[in-house]
Amino acid sequence: MREAIVLASGAGKRLRSVTGDVPKVFYRFDGCELVKYPMISLMKNGVERFVLVVSEGYRDLGEKVLNDLGVEGIVVENKKVELGNAYSFFLSEPYVESEKFFLSCGDSLFPPEALKSAFSEDEFHIKLGVSKRSDLIDPEEASKVLVNEDRIVKIGKRIDEYNYFDTGVFVMTKKVYSLKESFSWTEEISLYHVLQKAVDTGMIVKVFDFGNALWTEIDSPEDLNEKVYELMKKIKEGVAC
Repeated sequence: MREAIVLASGAGKRLRSVTGDVPKVFYRFDGCELVKYPMISLMKNGVERFVLVVSEGYRDLGEKVLNDLGVEGIVVENKKVELGNAYSFFLSEPYVESEKFFLSCGDSLFPPEALKSAFSEDEFHIKLGVSKRSDLIDPEEASKVLVNEDRIVKIGKRIDEYNYFDTGVFVMTKKVYSLKESFSWTEEISLYHVLQKAVDTGMIVKVFDFGNALWTEIDSPEDLNEKVYELMKKIKEGVAC
C-alpha cells in the first residue's frame, strides 16, 4: 500500500498545559511533531502519499509536515472538528487515489514492525490494528474490541466483553465511504462507530494484530513518560524531523 490518510484535526485540549496554543499533533515531542511519528512508521512500510486532514486554519502546518518528510500528499481542512474523527475520515474521500489504503489517527504511536501482519491478501473491507498490550495506555479510556477468530464482533469504549484494544490504525477500502449516509451528523461520531456500523451492515471487518509491539495514543500529560519517549526515538530512527 502506497497511500495513507492521517487524521490530525483534534484540538488536544487535555494537553494544553504542555502544548499551549499549538494543536497537539503539531507540537514537537522529542524534537519531532507528534503527527510525524505515525507517518514515519507508515513510510517505513512503503507509504509514499498522504492525505492529511487538519483543523481549519492549519493547512500551512500540515504542508510543512509533508515537506519536512519529503513525501507526496495533500492537506484537507476540517471546518467541523466537533463532529469527530469519523467526519475527518469521510472528508478524505475525494482525495484518495488508491482502492486500499492505511488510516491512522495523528496521535497514535506505533513502531514500523507493528504493521507487519497488515499486508495479508485476504478479502476485507476494513482491517483494524489491535493489541492485547496496555502498558502505555489507560485501559479505561481506550476503545475495546471483541474479536472472534479474525472478525470484529463488537467495538466501543464501554463494551463489557472484549479481548483486544483498538490502536487507532486501520487498513481501509473505498467501500467504507458508502457508510457516510448512515449517520445524521448532528453529533460527534467516532471511527469505532463507523466500524460497528460496518459490522452491523454485513461488511467484512477484520483485525490485524500488533503482536508484541508497544503502542500508545497521546491524549494527556499522563501519557508522556520515559517509555513513550523511547518509543518515539525508535520510530524516528534514521529519519530527520
